[in-house]
Amino acid sequence: TIERFGFLEKTVRNDFPSFKRDGVESLCFYGSSLGSILATRLANIAKAEGFKVSLVLNLSSASFPYAVWHGKATRHIQKELAAKGVNFAELNKAWGYLSPINNLANLRVTPILLFASSRDDTFGRNNVAELIVELKKNHPRAHCSQIWFGHKLALIKGITRGDLIRPFLPS
Repeated sequence: TIERFGFLEKTVRNDFPSFKRDGVESLCFYGSSLGSILATRLANIAKAEGFKVSLVLNLSSASFPYAVWHGKATRHIQKELAAKGVNFAELNKAWGYLSPINNLANLRVTPILLFASSRDDTFGRNNVAELIVELKKNHPRAHCSQIWFGHKLALIKGITRGDLIRPFLPS
């Protein structure tokens, strides 16, 4: 997973210079579930590189390592890591840079739409709630839409909300 994140991040970042040469000034990053982790990181990087950005997250959380270690869908990964002698503190140190909460610094005035599941056992309810609190407290252009389903049904519900997503797309 981490190797893929690095590859995908590098691939997108390599396109930034050609976007600028072609006159592209605005980028919208969209991520669903695991993709929201990378979308937040790339939006933060693109903003730092001078792009106007917006961000749509169809289910996300504050901490990626927490979701991997404590999430219902990733128990097998937690068990594999623990069998190799890796504990949560080590995982957090190694993968914490990917956490959305650590990739919001450049996005304070960025339009952000978060579809959040209040019953999300994949990311962890408290983990999702922490991201919501951060966005509401420090990101005045963020909009959080809570969905009262579990992770899978909430994903579907978020995808179908084009009426909410459309205003976050570059014009």
